[in-house]
Amino acid sequence: MSLLYDRYSGPLYGIIRRVIYDEQIAHDALQDTFVKIWKNFDKYDEKKSQLFTWMYSIARNTALDHRRRINKVYIDDIQNQVDNVLLSTSMNEEAIDIRQKLDNIEDRYKEVIDALFFQGYSQREWSKESGTPLGTIKSRLRVGMRMLKEIYDKGVLLFLILLNAVI
Repeated sequence: MSLLYDRYSGPLYGIIRRVIYDEQIAHDALQDTFVKIWKNFDKYDEKKSQLFTWMYSIARNTALDHRRRINKVYIDDIQNQVDNVLLSTSMNEEAIDIRQKLDNIEDRYKEVIDALFFQGYSQREWSKESGTPLGTIKSRLRVGMRMLKEIYDKGVLLFLILLNAVI
């Protein structure tokens, strides 16, 4: 196992870092990867794949699992903040219906806000999906948020800003 770690930890760490940007969490994922390799080494079949390919799959899947867990915790935290804002802020009924109010802004801004807030895309994902440069997506989101600011009171605006933090 020591030989495997010495030889492959660098390349596997590089794979993990492409998925996880936080260095400490990436190190944890690397450690989990080698634990999985150790526990499942008897399942490795050299007829099906090369050793590095097999370890690559374990590393990538472990990194994705870590990222999902991180995102879940982060989104839960944001949701709690949003819930607190909704409970502590008096909002009129007219201001709550965000989807209807989106009809009052230009389509190019509405499209970005809808994709990011209601369809669950990240800015990067929507950029790829729509074929629009990432910088343009960010600019349209910023302008769209400014337009919504004119429509909503401060409580809803804070709600939207917290939602934007998820992205």
